[in-house]
Amino acid sequence: MQHAGKFLALVFVGSFIGGVVSGQTIGGITDRGAITQWLVLGPYNHTAGCNLPAECVMPATACDYMTDGAIIADEWEPTFGDSVASQCNGAARCTGWDCQFASTADPSINCGDPAAVPKVALYDSPEPRGYIDLNGFYSGIQVMGGNGSSGPPDNVMAYAWTYVYNHTGAPQEVYIGHNSDDSYRVLVNHVEAGAATRCAPDNPSPMNRITFFALRGPVS
Repeated sequence: MQHAGKFLALVFVGSFIGGVVSGQTIGGITDRGAITQWLVLGPYNHTAGCNLPAECVMPATACDYMTDGAIIADEWEPTFGDSVASQCNGAARCTGWDCQFASTADPSINCGDPAAVPKVALYDSPEPRGYIDLNGFYSGIQVMGGNGSSGPPDNVMAYAWTYVYNHTGAPQEVYIGHNSDDSYRVLVNHVEAGAATRCAPDNPSPMNRITFFALRGPVS
């Protein structure tokens, strides 16, 4: 089989930039190279607003907002539909999980069930530029183009994972660009590749650039 590049984005937001959105791009990468398909978990409440907490640095457990005491966020490789009983105000740094917004994104979540827990949903961006509009995803109000949706949920954070496979049969040097209007932390293959505290208006910010090598794995 081929090796996959595993990307985890930990996103903190002041203004978090329906039901499940139908995507337009087969395979999850547009002809511009934008990644459109992400697994998303959240939204989680916390006390840092749009900021990345000063102590949110390695090791992996220092910035874990979703752990159930066993799963480690920076090491987890979830699939669609996986769930985690996050210990908010306990082992996890979150102060709560906003089930109502989560159930808008994934109607299979029943917030009336006391056993309901955070569940990994699929976000498949309908935009050719691959814009990931989490305000629209969680509010159910999707705005195409421009700066996307705005409004609640506010002062929350979410996890987003994607898996990129190298099927070319040869090593590839790959350029990854990321932007966010608020704080973020990005991991590539479980290793932190970038993090920053920022609180900005609701619009795409200057691009952050990451270069890595996607090696050819053993073929089965």
